[in-house]
Amino acid sequence: FSGSDVGVCVKDVLFEPIRKTQEATHFKFTNGEDGIEMLEPCSPGDPAGFESTLDELDTKGLAKKVMPPKISKKDFERVLIRARATVGVNDLKVYEDFTSEFGEEG
Repeated sequence: FSGSDVGVCVKDVLFEPIRKTQEATHFKFTNGEDGIEMLEPCSPGDPAGFESTLDELDTKGLAKKVMPPKISKKDFERVLIRARATVGVNDLKVYEDFTSEFGEEG
């Protein structure tokens, strides 16, 4: 992976909580960091959860209370499964040959 590829992955990870929120079918009430009651996506099996979509919450005037979940290790794992390197082995060989011939590293 190139530095640019890593940057793309990080940006993709930052959007994972938004994707989870947009795709959620269940939400639950929770306290935000400032103690204000918020809604966060949860699994359908969560006993505190109730069935709803983000659009339905918006219709009820509750969309402003929705808080995307925090980024987790699973978000990174999910993104890395989809990630593809843009620099191939042949591209790297060109740079290695250049370095060998001209002695420039780093």
